[in-house]
Amino acid sequence: MTNSRGVNRPSVARPARLAMSPQDYQKLGLEKGRMEPWEDAAHTDGSPGTHEWWYIDAEVDGAALAIFMTTKPFGSDELSLTPSVTVSLKLPDGSAIEKKATIPVDEFSASKVECDVRMGRNYFRGDLHSYQVHVEIDDFVADVQLTGTVNAWRPATGYMFFGENGEEHFATAQPVPLGDARMTVHTKDLDLAGTGPGYIDRGWTNVPMAKLIHDWYWARVQFGEYLVLVWVLTAEKDYGYHEFKQFLVIRAGQIVADVPADGVDITFETSDIHTDSDTEKPVANMLSCNYQVGQTRYTVTFERESDFLKLKFIDTMTGAQLDRARATNNDGALLRFAGTATFVHSEGDEVVYTQQKEAFWELLYNGHAR
Repeated sequence: MTNSRGVNRPSVARPARLAMSPQDYQKLGLEKGRMEPWEDAAHTDGSPGTHEWWYIDAEVDGAALAIFMTTKPFGSDELSLTPSVTVSLKLPDGSAIEKKATIPVDEFSASKVECDVRMGRNYFRGDLHSYQVHVEIDDFVADVQLTGTVNAWRPATGYMFFGENGEEHFATAQPVPLGDARMTVHTKDLDLAGTGPGYIDRGWTNVPMAKLIHDWYWARVQFGEYLVLVWVLTAEKDYGYHEFKQFLVIRAGQIVADVPADGVDITFETSDIHTDSDTEKPVANMLSCNYQVGQTRYTVTFERESDFLKLKFIDTMTGAQLDRARATNNDGALLRFAGTATFVHSEGDEVVYTQQKEAFWELLYNGHAR
């Protein structure tokens, strides 16, 4: 048996599904199509096996800033609480600045009521509409003020259940799918300030993420009045490499394409694949994502031109953590690419809108290359 990428699946696989039934909503205490502030609060305590992140990005004049605050470094879910901050700044000339820091546990706090995360001098706080994020690592200081222009969103409940009884889960939500960001960045050699689009997402698991998620491709691009978010998560081998496909299109502030929905056909294809020499991960130079329901079709394709981030998880580890990673052959990695994205909205044979522009997207790999 093969999945849409032509990869062999095991003949017997454990169940994996998006939680979207009325019973799922009731069990989780959620309302369909509406998020509450407590959903953006902390969902884990940082205990071994859990993982949680807060992520924001913003774009200003060709520069793209991405900030992760996590309860522990990616690929290190077996640790107890190890607050971490990772920053990537892609500059207009194609160069990048990368910073990371581990924060003492006694300098960490995360509200269970609302989004209010503190890691030393760093913080991430907001109310599903307005957010303030501050980062200080070495001489790098960044501030982002983000105001949402689109309502908070999650795919169905946001929970992906794994196992016969759904006892294991990975969950995600987008408190700000699109917003207006004001960003400042200061280093000893750089002063950057301006406004542009911004985005926030969240994620958490109750078991090590590498046990559930093998890899994912993620991208978010604004084309004129359209915002497109695509995210294809591939489950681990035990779950048959099951693919979870998220495809969101917002036009002029209104959601016009979402999953799940009746009659929707979503395809995701990779091509021109090469093995990255640094991370040894298979990387697609071309991605194609297609969403169709009835006569309405949205297609976005990505053509990779360069890499501006290659983060091998093992390179962030030290001491006993590093020893464990080496013993288990941990080779997880996060890669970010820059290139050209092309968007087409068509109704039947008529092209309603199309645009091509520079964009960035990512590949996260928890598991070994297949």
